[in-house]
Amino acid sequence: MSILEEIKVNRTPTHMTQPEALKLADWMESNGECMNAAAELRQLHDLNQELLAALKDVISACDVVEYGLALTKARAAIAKGEVK
Repeated sequence: MSILEEIKVNRTPTHMTQPEALKLADWMESNGECMNAAAELRQLHDLNQELLAALKDVISACDVVEYGLALTKARAAIAKGEVK
């Protein structure tokens, strides 16, 4: 069974899902494979969450008309990065 097939089979209930990147890291660790890659994947996910939070703080602090285009782009980036 491939990594993605196994993740789909072992998926947690919808109300308890975690990001796909963390599911993949869990799978890699549970099979004793790619431990360095799993650790890096977790670090990158954590960094992404920190950057999204910081970007949200910047938007809150700078929400004025002349920053309209920058705010629109920032909001679009946040929407892409949000865990759904």
